[in-house]
Amino acid sequence: MLCKHRHTGGSVIGYNIQGNWRYDGRDWIANVGSFIFEPPGDIHTLISEKEEFRGDLIY
Repeated sequence: MLCKHRHTGGSVIGYNIQGNWRYDGRDWIANVGSFIFEPPGDIHTLISEKEEFRGDLIY
């Protein structure tokens, strides 16, 4: 689990290349090949329950 946080420098764009993960309290699940967009100031907690995940993020 990655603790609750937010990005203050703008949006985050990413692509999940390994594993599965989700945001705590949300229904969406990032699977392999998922595109990720986190709007500026969004507060979220990433959870990976069974395996490590890997992705490329652009801040």
